[in-house]
Amino acid sequence: MAEPSAPALSVEALSAGYHRDLPIVRGAALTVASGEVVALLGPNGAGKSTLMKAIAGLVGIFSGQVTLSGVSVAGVAAEDLAAAGLGYVPQLQNVFTGLTVDENLRAGAHRLRGSLVRERIGAAYHRFPDLVQRRRAYGGELSGGQRQMLAIARALIMHPRVLLLDEPSAGLSPKITTEIFAAVRAIAAEGVAVLMVEQNVKAGLAAADRGIVLVEGRVAMAGPAQALANDPDLRRVFMGGRVAA
Repeated sequence: MAEPSAPALSVEALSAGYHRDLPIVRGAALTVASGEVVALLGPNGAGKSTLMKAIAGLVGIFSGQVTLSGVSVAGVAAEDLAAAGLGYVPQLQNVFTGLTVDENLRAGAHRLRGSLVRERIGAAYHRFPDLVQRRRAYGGELSGGQRQMLAIARALIMHPRVLLLDEPSAGLSPKITTEIFAAVRAIAAEGVAVLMVEQNVKAGLAAADRGIVLVEGRVAMAGPAQALANDPDLRRVFMGGRVAA
């Protein structure tokens, strides 16, 4: 019998942060399969964004492993991870405000050449038609929703196998949040593994297949999204309570 393929993203016993003697992420572990959306939840200060940055090569990893489709990428420079199949959209400063929409997309395609650039940028506009009329607008002139669309579109230019989204709904209206999450589901349906940090717990779990709750840098809860949404322990975690391992 053939062995099952490795998850698109695997994090094992990860310790990470800004100072080795004060790790923010402490022994976290998770997996995301191709075509799956996993919501990373937790109270403020739980280490969610730090975990995402560690996966993306932007924060020091002190111990543990990060693998993409079974290949270790721990310690790989952030600028090389796109070529390794990882796309990352930070919560803040996720577009070049002094460049137009079209220039932002071309910046995302800087490793590509010739007709492939036009093809990928065309696909980005097809995915997010709201950007078509704004293609000559500067990033700083976009609405919050348009900026998020542009950031995601640019991250997809290199056809990543894994997409990291740090609070994609932050500051957005319910209507735009629904549109962004619909786009996330469509991206996953194309086989991309999506890990997203979300403070909007209800909407995040509604858009996800599974949820993982981080507390003080450790995984406190994990399971199918619907089951997690109905788990009374979830509210306890966000109110400062503890859940038995």
